[in-house]
Amino acid sequence: MKNTIILSLLLFYSIQNLTAQTIDSINVKSETENLDSIINRIQKINSSVSKIKDIKRLIPVRELGNKKIVSLSIDSLNTISAFQKTLKKYSHINCIAINSDSISTNYELGNLQLKNSDILIISIHEISVENLQQLSNLFSKLEVYPNIILSIFGSLEILKPLPIFKSASTIVFSNTNTEDTHKVAAQIVFGGLSHSGVSPTVCKKSEDETIRFQYTVPEMAGIDSETLYHTIDSVAQLGIENNAFPGCQILIAKDRKVIYHKCFGFHTYAKLQPVLTNDIYDLASVTKITGPLPALMRFVDEGKINLDEKLSVYWKDFKRSNKADLLFRDVLAHQAQLTPWIPFWSSTVDENKNFKKHIFNYTKTKKYSVEVAPQMYLNKNYRKKIYNSIKKSDLLDKKEYRYSGLAYFIFPEMIKNISDKEYPNYLKQQFYRPLGAYTIDFNAHNNYPDSRIIPTEYDNYFRNTLLHGYVDDEGCAMMGGISGNAGLFATANDLAKLMQMYLQMGEYGGKRYISEKTMKEFTKIQFPDNNNRRGLGFDKPLLRNDTLSIEKCYPAYSASAESFGHSGFTGTFTWMDPKNNLLYIFLSNRVHPTRKSRQIYEKNIRISIHQGIYDAIQVFNEKYKQKPLSKLQN
Repeated sequence: MKNTIILSLLLFYSIQNLTAQTIDSINVKSETENLDSIINRIQKINSSVSKIKDIKRLIPVRELGNKKIVSLSIDSLNTISAFQKTLKKYSHINCIAINSDSISTNYELGNLQLKNSDILIISIHEISVENLQQLSNLFSKLEVYPNIILSIFGSLEILKPLPIFKSASTIVFSNTNTEDTHKVAAQIVFGGLSHSGVSPTVCKKSEDETIRFQYTVPEMAGIDSETLYHTIDSVAQLGIENNAFPGCQILIAKDRKVIYHKCFGFHTYAKLQPVLTNDIYDLASVTKITGPLPALMRFVDEGKINLDEKLSVYWKDFKRSNKADLLFRDVLAHQAQLTPWIPFWSSTVDENKNFKKHIFNYTKTKKYSVEVAPQMYLNKNYRKKIYNSIKKSDLLDKKEYRYSGLAYFIFPEMIKNISDKEYPNYLKQQFYRPLGAYTIDFNAHNNYPDSRIIPTEYDNYFRNTLLHGYVDDEGCAMMGGISGNAGLFATANDLAKLMQMYLQMGEYGGKRYISEKTMKEFTKIQFPDNNNRRGLGFDKPLLRNDTLSIEKCYPAYSASAESFGHSGFTGTFTWMDPKNNLLYIFLSNRVHPTRKSRQIYEKNIRISIHQGIYDAIQVFNEKYKQKPLSKLQN
């Protein structure tokens, strides 16, 4: 019988030297609490925050899209509050903090960037009577904003005389001003929690209020935290000590509850900058299910793509080639006989490994406009050579499973042709921004400082530089960092939103993105009789995976046959299990400083952690098998 606890595989457990950054989490469990006290404590905190007014039904905030949301915090600290930090987990929000003691009678709002805000979220934290007149003058200037969500922490009676109390269309209230109530209130605003403390006679609950992630502790999702923490900390430490990666980050959600989000180690082996939860990673091949795949699924829903049609119907350039008869379904299931990989960059150098003429330039011009690395620009016409290389590439002899990323190079242009929108813009408008996942984007160096981006490898064979915010994949780099095979960067929290939408079969945040029918088609094994485990775009467990050992399984042997996900060359991994309502994300830069490091595979880091989650679920069930799980709901 298999060991259910992955810890038995480890030779030691030592975390005292491990630099870790935990999530800014809700309701952290103490070591001595039992299940009843955990549940009672969290339910007490959750019920201490009430929605007492919501005339326009602004909460939970539903449509995000390009909505401009501003949070204005008024307290005596003049710092970003826990309320604002939690709001930012849900979307891109401009957060402003005002010291209540510094508000004068003629306080000017001109510099606060409130103009044109679609929703203004004002939080007031324990304001003294002495500041009421100044606040009244300030709030009179804010009454012009039509959609105001007012969140009050402290005394309600003091603020009732203020005009804003009457003009705000929505009011959330807690009589305590603590970090826990801040976090609960923010979750109520965005639908992570329902407003459980409200009196039905004051403001009736609307249907479907819990529509996004709740941030809580493992026990609230039926997971034993002691087993979970022990396992993950041990395996992450094992990885760092064996130089599998300088640092990593793990996010776990179950039942739409983020119950674990923790960082380990540093950006690099120099140990100068610890990994933080809002750091941005090169997703590598996780891009395949994050970039082109949602668009292709949407097109299937809209009848713009037929999976059993020839790919050449949608990519005309293949019509007069050996790829004219390739079926779209076979391509997505990786059994279309496509060559696995073409090193496009190698055709740009001569026998002495010097760049050929008229291909690269070290300053940007109209002709050399494709940025491959800092001060390295590719001839804009070289894209045609890449497409032509794919077109002319040989087909494999057998129609069998052979992973190939070639088609993903042409998908962006295909998506542009079908949607009549630039590929990145289409993804942002249709998926990322409505999900509140603003950090999912290409070319991170254009949008974020290096301090927020995890570097990948030192490329000493092509670009001769440390890749920091520039895509690691050479082929994608030659497409200007925008491709379908690689290129996307993201935080774990934003990636989780898209993955949770997949896990919920196409729906998240009260909005449907992809039909359940299409999601189920893409996430099922397509050709099991051909010994091919793949879904459409998505990876699937090895055939008979539940019979394999921890050393040979992929992913965890406890993952259900319905589960799906993808891995990435840079050390990334994401997996969804609909049967267990479980989401797992592992992010690292295992290729730093060189891709030759294979310790992440040899030590089986990602899969051991994955199995450890299932073990923690089993331990919980054995510990509390007499406990009705309904007690764990909101």
